[in-house]
Amino acid sequence: MKKSVMAPPVRTMLPLCVAGVLLALPLAATAADQDLRWSVAAGLGYDSNPYRAPGDSYVNYALISQPTVPANEKSGFYLDADAGVDYRLAHSGASSWWLGYDLDFSRYLGSSLSNADVYKHVLSLEWENIFEQKGARERALSARGFFSKVKDIYTDRDDGERDVSGADRSSYDGVGVGVEYKNRLSALKYTVSGSYEVRDYGNAGAAKEYDQNRLVLAGEVSYPLAKKTDISVGYTYKNVDYDKREARRKLDALYSGELLNYVYSTLDVSLRQSVTQQWVMYFDFAYTTRTDEFEGYNDYTKNAFQVRALFSPSDTLDMKFTAGVWQRDYDNAFAFENIDQPKKEYDGLDLDIKAELKRDESSRYWSKLSYTSEDTNDDRYAYDRVQFLVGMAWEFK
Repeated sequence: MKKSVMAPPVRTMLPLCVAGVLLALPLAATAADQDLRWSVAAGLGYDSNPYRAPGDSYVNYALISQPTVPANEKSGFYLDADAGVDYRLAHSGASSWWLGYDLDFSRYLGSSLSNADVYKHVLSLEWENIFEQKGARERALSARGFFSKVKDIYTDRDDGERDVSGADRSSYDGVGVGVEYKNRLSALKYTVSGSYEVRDYGNAGAAKEYDQNRLVLAGEVSYPLAKKTDISVGYTYKNVDYDKREARRKLDALYSGELLNYVYSTLDVSLRQSVTQQWVMYFDFAYTTRTDEFEGYNDYTKNAFQVRALFSPSDTLDMKFTAGVWQRDYDNAFAFENIDQPKKEYDGLDLDIKAELKRDESSRYWSKLSYTSEDTNDDRYAYDRVQFLVGMAWEFK
């Protein structure tokens, strides 16, 4: 079996790099050529189903005893925050070096929901070079390295209880690099990018750890079809290569002893239509295939369609409406990983309404209402969820 990539040093390097940021900022502040930009958004929310538990009782055909699992949805309030800071360490001509830190977290209130907490830290160093920026023309290249740390407790979706032996299986330390080139030639605009990341996941108990290497290559082209109509076409290739997780056999859905490797291909098309000065509409379609490189047990195809509407009735108020539907079908995988069950089928509905009220040049109030519904013949993963958030945001650039 393939050995894990040398990811453990990430745990040591991340706190050292954070300490480096704290030491570097006071020193950099004495430089004449500097820049600082930051943003913070924080809010209080209500979540009707943070563990994404099924709304109805079901028979668990994945277990030999096939027990009936009762519905056990939990709900409650939570704090949500997203903060980021970027500091320009050096600037010479068209080139700049930026040191950045981002923090995202959701902190649930109440002991019964504490297992739903999620924290994500990202520390990055980015170099960017703007070759040209004149009128509608722009050419720029950027490259970055980053460290990430995610805390996401693995729980039983039915009741929110943590897997004592493998509660850290969804948490990881990551290290990666990325590059992006964008070119806007008046009307035509295109972007190409790539990234590579190594993730070291926590203990999975009796299961195989999720340690993985991720390669992502993407490109997008946009062009105006008419005075008020733009179209963009993009393609993304993603390869997720696991160090320890095993692939399943197509014949009996049992683990094969061979390492799991998924390859994703996504083609997306978006049409932008300016209806009036206040209304802008987007129509998005994405087609995704996933290939299980062993025998294809977990291959799937996914179709997703989304409509977005941006409405700005005044200089201080912006509203965004989003409605999306999707369907994912598996040719070889069985519901409950049980060969006596039908092939897996999923479909979903996502609705979002967001409003932002400008307070002054650097701050605004915001609120967001979301509804998520996922339906599947693998009843363990069918759920409905409503989230409502209100908060405030600050930004300085």
